[in-house]
Amino acid sequence: MQQPLQHYSLVYPIYKFPVDQIFVLLGLQKTGKWEGYLNGFGGQVQAPEHYHACARRELKEETGLIVEEGELTHHGKIIYEHENEEFRPSSVYLYLYEKWDGKYPSGGELEGNLGNFSYNQIPFDKMPPHDNLWLPRILKGEFIQTRLTYETHADDFLLKKVEYNNCRIKPQRY
Repeated sequence: MQQPLQHYSLVYPIYKFPVDQIFVLLGLQKTGKWEGYLNGFGGQVQAPEHYHACARRELKEETGLIVEEGELTHHGKIIYEHENEEFRPSSVYLYLYEKWDGKYPSGGELEGNLGNFSYNQIPFDKMPPHDNLWLPRILKGEFIQTRLTYETHADDFLLKKVEYNNCRIKPQRY
């Protein structure tokens, strides 16, 4: 019997300079499955919290950035499934925060462990596996619905299948 989904939100602050150059803020994960990897900012949705409320809360906790309602743009969802049923499947709701000013924020849990990367220099080799399949798409403004299926053994994740839904949903602000 498959376990229920765990729900997460993940935010990427971006800065556009002058207009067509995109920079993304990433943080070095200190704990958890992706400890030591660069990633966006997020965490598990706490009931009865909504996905975008989780995204705002986690971004503030980890970076100190305060995001007002209506300043996040929802760009899609990824479902992570595992052929080995002992690993719990998860859904990750993806957001961009486009009001970031390009300066390093202070006051968050990851202060001093942040990196600012231009679109063409995103260090995918230092990020969780397979982020390169979907992150460039949302940074270019797409809304994605993706399912990644893994053959999973201990901490080894072998990607078996990638499914993209052809959707015409437009990113929405929350």
